[in-house]
Amino acid sequence: FGILREWVFEFCEKYPKHFDLEFECNLRPETVDEKLLTALKNANCNQVDMGIEVGNEWLRNKVLNRKVSNKQILNAFRLAEEVGIKTRAYNMIGLPYETVDMVKETIRLNEMSNPTHTAIFYFYPYPGTRLYDVCKKEGYLSDKQSASYVTDTILNLPTISNKELDRLYTKFYRYTMSNETKSMISLIRCPVNIICTILVSLLGKRAIKVIMNLYLRFIQLFDILRRR
Repeated sequence: FGILREWVFEFCEKYPKHFDLEFECNLRPETVDEKLLTALKNANCNQVDMGIEVGNEWLRNKVLNRKVSNKQILNAFRLAEEVGIKTRAYNMIGLPYETVDMVKETIRLNEMSNPTHTAIFYFYPYPGTRLYDVCKKEGYLSDKQSASYVTDTILNLPTISNKELDRLYTKFYRYTMSNETKSMISLIRCPVNIICTILVSLLGKRAIKVIMNLYLRFIQLFDILRRR
């Protein structure tokens, strides 16, 4: 959203003249500065979503080809907090060449960035992409089929076992849920988060799969009803 800066500033000037609605948008951390966030805030933007992706800079820069540093990411989330805009951080685990320590770096960078909301997904190599070709060449692709990149990986990585990856995913998910419910206000507003946190603590990844499958079914049902 922030790549075409002139367009964004024009949008921020015109939007509140025609709509009295809050909105959220996706931003790349390397495009963020105080001027951009202030314009979005004045246009009634209440949240920006940014991709941390991974905490290890080599993995982000060389494997994902995302040319953004941890310093830029931390600065973007800090500025958003100072301006008064909520944030969501997007993350992935289970990438080619990723190790246990690299996943822990991702969790630490999220803790340092302190986003309002945190999302975590398994890396999913789509056919036709460069990383799909990498996974195929390295022999990482398994025969397993996954209904969603939210609940499972289809890779077998030599650097981290699927069992360990599932354990780290559960640990990361627990962090995201605790982040959502860290204040009494959010606990009152989001009782579902309390239930999810308890289920994850008791059942681990099995609970995550149940929660996400129910969520996906709810979205599908909502979409069907909306079209009628």
